[in-house]
Parts: sequence; structure tokens; C-alpha cells
Amino acid sequence: MMEENNSKKVLLSVLGVAILVVAVVGVSFAAFSFANTPSANNSITTGTITMSFSEETAGISITNADPVADATAKVDKTANHYFDFTVSRKTDAALKVPYEISISEGSMGEGETKLPTEYVTVYLTKVNGETETAVVEPTKLNTLIVDSNKSNLNKTTAYKLYEVNDAATTHTGTAENYRLRMWVNTDAQFTTDGAPGTLNSNTKYAYRLTVNVNSQVNALGK
Repeated sequence: MMEENNSKKVLLSVLGVAILVVAVVGVSFAAFSFANTPSANNSITTGTITMSFSEETAGISITNADPVADATAKVDKTANHYFDFTVSRKTDAALKVPYEISISEGSMGEGETKLPTEYVTVYLTKVNGETETAVVEPTKLNTLIVDSNKSNLNKTTAYKLYEVNDAATTHTGTAENYRLRMWVNTDAQFTTDGAPGTLNSNTKYAYRLTVNVNSQVNALGK
């Protein structure tokens, strides 16, 4: 009888572990990324996190642009010189939603040459009304960490830009507004013959970025 009881205890223990494993594996993973979408007021939703934007494309590009000083580019509000987007989080009380903003290299158009990444600067701010707060200071693209997983998935180069890892906070409904700027920095020097260390002024240089938001939903903040 004692052996039978012990067997039942072992069986219950095994079942308990199995249920725990299923519960852990069952924690949802919500991740998404997307390329340009030719319509306005777009949004992509996982059920817990949404990225929305009002522009026609989910990104930003520069073509045949002149070098600009960081101080000037940071406050530039010229149309098409920045990309605004909103990340909204909505979960029940038991979920935490950290997320990461990454940027992926886009394709060049016909007759365009990709601008070397050391001459491309990006700048990310959080927007609250008319106030902007820098969350990523002006940074050369070639100094950002390459996200190999997203690069392989999207078959293009993806860079980690900004991470929100506030897993200690429960989000029942929050939204963060961001503004991404990109420009040709003053390290770029143009000459008519494209001498070593310079860019050829007769070449049509361009660079395109697509914004991605990826999120992992953690039950009970674990």
C-alpha cells in the first residue's frame, strides 16, 4: 500500500511538472515587423501592442541630400525630414510588455547608390505635445548594434535602436509617441571625381530605413 501511495505521489509530481511546463511554454510571444504600406492611418496590432503612423510608409529616406550639422538636423521640422509613429500597449493586469524599436535597411531605387552608413545619422525623440525629449542622441548608423536575427528574417540589415524594458510596470493602456530623424552627417565630403575618402557629387546617393517594433509579452512579469 505504501508503494502504491508513493507511486501516486510520483505520478502527481510528474503531472504537476508537466502542467507547469505547458503553462510556461504557453506564455504568448507577440512580435511583428512590417515594410512600407501604401495607405494612410495605418496600424498593425498583435492584440497587446500596436504601432501606428499617419505617413504613407513605415519609415524614412534620404536622397541626394546635402550634409547637415547635428544641431540643425535635430530641430528640423521640414515635412518628410522625420517619421512620426506611436507605440500603444494594452494588456490585462497580469502582463508586462517591454518592447524594442529597430530599423531595417530598405532597398535602393533605380539609379540610386546606397549612401555608406558612416555618413548616415539617426536621432530618436519621444514627443509629448510640442515637447521632444531625446531617447537616442544623434548616432551614426554604422555604430549601432546589428540585430542578426531580424537581419536574417528580413533578408536585410537591421539595427537595434531603442529598448523599453520597463517590465516592472503593468500596462493597462499606454501610448508613446516617437519621432525618428535621419540625415547625411558632415563627415560626408563630396568631390567631382570621388577622390579617396570622398563621395562623388555626380552620383545619386540614397538611404532608406523601415521602422520595426518587436515585443515579448511576459506573464506576471517573469
